[in-house]
Amino acid sequence: MFIRIVFYLDVIIERNQSNREVVRRSASRLLACAVQDLFPNVKLIEGDQTDIGFYYDFIFERSIDASVLPLIEERMRALIHENLPVKTLEMMRENAVEFFRHRGQEAPAELLSVAQENIIQVLQIKDFYDLCSGSHITKTGEVKAFKLYQLGSGVAVLPKSGEQKVVRIKGTAFESASALKQFLKTMDQAQQRDHRRLGKELDLFETSDLLGAGFWLWHPKGAIIRELLLDWWRVEHRKARFLPVATPRVVKPSLLEQAGWYDSPGAVEGLFPEFAIEGSDYMVTPTTTPLHMLVFRARLHSYRELPVRYAECGNLYYCGKRGQLKGMFKARAYLADDAHIFCTPDQLLEELISSLQFIDRIVRIFDFQHRLYYGVRRGKYARAIAGWDESAQVMVEALRTCGFDYEVDDHVDMCCGPYVKMRLIDALGREWDGPSVGLDFCQPERFGLRYQGPDDEMHMPLMITRSTFGSLERFVAILVEHFAGYFPLWLSPEQVRILPVAEENFDYANAIGKRLDEQGFRIYVDHRRETLKAKVRAAECAKVPYAVVVGDQEEKKDVIAVRRCKHKKMIHGMRVEDFLQRLYRETENKVLDEEV
Repeated sequence: MFIRIVFYLDVIIERNQSNREVVRRSASRLLACAVQDLFPNVKLIEGDQTDIGFYYDFIFERSIDASVLPLIEERMRALIHENLPVKTLEMMRENAVEFFRHRGQEAPAELLSVAQENIIQVLQIKDFYDLCSGSHITKTGEVKAFKLYQLGSGVAVLPKSGEQKVVRIKGTAFESASALKQFLKTMDQAQQRDHRRLGKELDLFETSDLLGAGFWLWHPKGAIIRELLLDWWRVEHRKARFLPVATPRVVKPSLLEQAGWYDSPGAVEGLFPEFAIEGSDYMVTPTTTPLHMLVFRARLHSYRELPVRYAECGNLYYCGKRGQLKGMFKARAYLADDAHIFCTPDQLLEELISSLQFIDRIVRIFDFQHRLYYGVRRGKYARAIAGWDESAQVMVEALRTCGFDYEVDDHVDMCCGPYVKMRLIDALGREWDGPSVGLDFCQPERFGLRYQGPDDEMHMPLMITRSTFGSLERFVAILVEHFAGYFPLWLSPEQVRILPVAEENFDYANAIGKRLDEQGFRIYVDHRRETLKAKVRAAECAKVPYAVVVGDQEEKKDVIAVRRCKHKKMIHGMRVEDFLQRLYRETENKVLDEEV
């Protein structure tokens, strides 16, 4: 009975999610219909549902701003109140192209000119027409609750016209007013946690028009967080007996061709920078995996050496469309960590368990909300590999041994072997790729990797791929939003700020700061001639974990007053030795939060 109830609940949840996607996709067209009613000469580009709502891109005759959103919302409500039929028409592709050109809508005509289908579906609401992809509602009244929340600029890329500057209007829609209200509340909280906003406020990182979209500058405080994470990564991999390797980021395309990247159309072309050196073609590699294959292949390995574990952190680059960039969640330049474990079949289960336990420990250290997905072979996969199913069973056994709950992944259409991905959840409930563990059957075979077995014969090793951060930029962005800038003590760029009450207390404050600094803690003494209230306020705005107040009474008794900035609580008369012990305990145990 329990299994049956769970199954029914899963079906209901899946159906609700599907219905929400249909409503949002339809609300996108309803938005375009309303805008066309209000601005008859507007050029419609395209729109669709997103993971949190919907959008539509327009080119207006004259500039507009967010003040028009209430007017557009009012028109959308009128269309919903009319409960108009939403029709789906079928046209031959050539006829559809001419139809949209006749209506002065060149964008749909351009998109259709490169379409593969001969029969095109066109959505109609009253005298509004648009390309139709996916399911839609049947009556406009089925959109129960919606909200337009942003009007901004963007770039749309059309097959013939190329990049077009557009006005992008974003909104969201739900099946009920209460669900919409809850989302808007969550969204307001998420905006307060936005990593782009906090990154600037806390002086961690920023981007610039002079750099270009997708490139980020790490300021000293942000670079400290970055280095702390990388130091932690190095220590953990050294403990697990991983060997460091270093490989170049520029390679010949033939290396990626051998690795199979060109087997999937569009996997590489245009996404990663290509250039020529002395007449030879080169490109920035999207992965370190084939390079690690070359390192392993450089010499003969015996089964006695296995498992061999390589690990590396390095910068990678991505040349996707500007519209695909999302702050540091998806940047053009990012640091990725890759680890590869070469082992025998007998070692596979133990190595998988160890790797799964490691990525589980990551989310527990940072207290991330996450979902675990297990990717299996289906429809399309990379090459037919003997032993795939057997190894998949080993992966499932490893998951069960670790006691992990997981969902079957349907996000990827092609993979090189069974894998497990943790998707980290941001402040808006969106999922982003995080730590992962997988088996890769393709690369060892493609590069002819071999080791000498106990029978003196040559055997192909099994290879486990493992990533801790995925993208360090994305990991830090989620970290910033998760903690709302209040980092745990061990990860805070500034751990303690010392606040002398008056100028007469500067020497005592400097002496306290020197003691903490000598013990390796990151401190700052606020020597500004400001009131204590202003100094405390500045420490709170900077989200420093601890503020230490020293005045005449503290100096006379050789003690300090300690304030936990997040909780705004103070404890007086604390000995410096006791405070140091507190700092040691929090940093060594990686305590997430502790009240004074």
